[in-house]
Amino acid sequence: MLVFVLLTCNAVAQINYGDPPSISSRLVYQTWSVKSTSGTDYNLDQWYFPVYGYLPIEEDWEVRVTTASAGSRSDSSGNQVSITGLNDTRISALHSLLDKSLLIGIGLNIPTGKTKLDPEQLPLGRLLTADFFDLPAKRYGEGLGLYLEGAFAHQFAKSLAGIAMGYLLSTSYSPVTDVDDYNAGNRFTISGNLMRSHSYGRAYLYIRYNIYATSKQNGFDVHKTGAITEMAVGTSLAIDEFEGSGGLRLLLRQADSRLVDGVLRQFEQNNYGSDLRFFSSLGYRMEDIGKASILIDYKKVASNGFSQGNDEYVGESNLFSVGIQFERAVNTRFLLGASIKAHSGSGDDGNLDLSGYEVSLIARASL
Repeated sequence: MLVFVLLTCNAVAQINYGDPPSISSRLVYQTWSVKSTSGTDYNLDQWYFPVYGYLPIEEDWEVRVTTASAGSRSDSSGNQVSITGLNDTRISALHSLLDKSLLIGIGLNIPTGKTKLDPEQLPLGRLLTADFFDLPAKRYGEGLGLYLEGAFAHQFAKSLAGIAMGYLLSTSYSPVTDVDDYNAGNRFTISGNLMRSHSYGRAYLYIRYNIYATSKQNGFDVHKTGAITEMAVGTSLAIDEFEGSGGLRLLLRQADSRLVDGVLRQFEQNNYGSDLRFFSSLGYRMEDIGKASILIDYKKVASNGFSQGNDEYVGESNLFSVGIQFERAVNTRFLLGASIKAHSGSGDDGNLDLSGYEVSLIARASL
């Protein structure tokens, strides 16, 4: 079995040849409490239900399908506001060539997701994308999209090196009521990765660079997201009945360009700070019972590029998470799991006190 680290539109995913058809899902519920030194306190809740499907057509062909629904609710604007609906559906077809060293794919982002938000839902929509939250659904619908991708990998000794590229072609949609022609812009991504087996597991390293085209409204330039670089390093471990994993991920963002007096201008200051995350798990597998794991995460978002006192300044955020997870294989084809995590930290240089928890149920079946 050869493993690719392949670009898909929003994530790096492993493509495993030789796996049987499968379907998996999880149900996630998060709740957050935010207390501000200014006295503006609010709560935020979200449930998220994604479904993933994998279907090998032939030895060198496979199809993947992802869809989801989500519900979000908050009183951050002073009134209880909610957004409930589907996310977009993504279908991709992948084909391997050159003895499975080359992978090409084409995918479609089907606009099943909720769009045309009401004006009173906009503050909640912006809140979902806040960096200090770790919400699974930060957006709903994003319009029809076509993406092309390819990857090449070479295996030598105990290592596998690869490079992947992808291009997302987006179309216009209506994110808000009475706004009918918004195009978020195309995106180009290139990534490289290296994986190496060792005595107790496998280590990995990857870097990914995203370039964004200009967003347009009714044909006019309105915004351009700065390039984003993502780097990660980590490893998995297995020693007797103990299994673990750990890693670091770093996001570096360049400054955005925004409309100023009718002209699109790149700011000297970064709108968002760099994002550093440490994640780890340590599990113990019990025969005929399952695997129980301890989960420990830490996330730090640096302050953005504006100076303190500026209306656009956003201070540093820190978030600690700890949890437990249990997984059990009911048989060779069916796996069940559950986890609970507690979150605690601060945002905006300590002006926000953050606390919350997450409950998750997992199911996966091989067909």
